[in-house]
Amino acid sequence: MNAKTFLSELEEPKRPIVKIDILSDNVWPSCFIGKRYIERAIENAKKTYPNTEFEVQWRPYFLKEDAPLEGMKLTDFYKMMFKDEEVVAQKMLARKAS
Repeated sequence: MNAKTFLSELEEPKRPIVKIDILSDNVWPSCFIGKRYIERAIENAKKTYPNTEFEVQWRPYFLKEDAPLEGMKLTDFYKMMFKDEEVVAQKMLARKAS
């Protein structure tokens, strides 16, 4: 490190960093809703604390561990989870698409 680099580090205060680890199942509707909530919360916090950085790390978590490894159609998954209620499955798909 040269003197110029050292002095510039002294002059520029380090920005606080908020690290957030999130465990989430990316196909589960409530996890998707939670994603939107955390995004809004970060946006609001940046307005109050503009010098703060936010680092979000998404980690996989499977709420339905017995789902087939080869995967399945999303409509079939929702039907299975919601006891073949076609209307509920269609609403979930519509929300996911928007």
